[in-house]
Amino acid sequence: MELQSKDRTRRDPVRVARAAGFLILALVFPLRAETLEVAIAASVYQALPETTQRIVRALDNSGVQVNLTVLPNKRSLEMLRQGRVGLEFFRTPVVTGEMEQLIKLEPQLRSINFNMVTSINTPGHCQASEDDYRELTIAGVLGLGLHQVFFYPKFRDATSVNDVPTALKFVALQRADVTFLPNEILGLFPAEMLQNLVVCPANYQPFPFFAHLHEDYIWAREKIEMALQAEFAVNTESLNLD
Repeated sequence: MELQSKDRTRRDPVRVARAAGFLILALVFPLRAETLEVAIAASVYQALPETTQRIVRALDNSGVQVNLTVLPNKRSLEMLRQGRVGLEFFRTPVVTGEMEQLIKLEPQLRSINFNMVTSINTPGHCQASEDDYRELTIAGVLGLGLHQVFFYPKFRDATSVNDVPTALKFVALQRADVTFLPNEILGLFPAEMLQNLVVCPANYQPFPFFAHLHEDYIWAREKIEMALQAEFAVNTESLNLD
């Protein structure tokens, strides 16, 4: 009987077609058991611990299995762009807008103001308008894409350095007129490093920041976005630096 039943199944075209259909669905839409690789930029992890905690909590509540890694800023974005990580925290669309493979997830996670920083010997730069920027020079950090994409075109000349302390040193020594940084990042450094600098509270640029998902990981979008909505949509933090 058992052999006979199997034989009928093989000969029944309806059952054969049905079985083939299930096989095709299994190949095209496999069960999602894989881990979502997630990167968080080192500057966020170091300078925004409360925001980092909220990000981790949202990921824990998403129902998606994730592996979270802290990476240098430039490498974090590059790995996301290449699809080597599926999700990254966090970037502003000013930087990611031309990267068509990236999906901006809602809601906005935070708004951050980048304040002008200048030498204690040139406090008048704090009064500079955007028109005045064309007469000034700026020091930028290679890992902070906002410097290259947004700020550099506004200034007469720009110098790229490897890290924030070097940018601050360039400005303190007046090798560059200004740089732009959030107070939260400046707060990571000892007071003596900032003693020859002036942070301009009224001269700043605000930027919205979001999580971004690579298009190859679209399967995770719904759960991740719902978890972020639950964590960040109400009482979204705003970083006020003035």
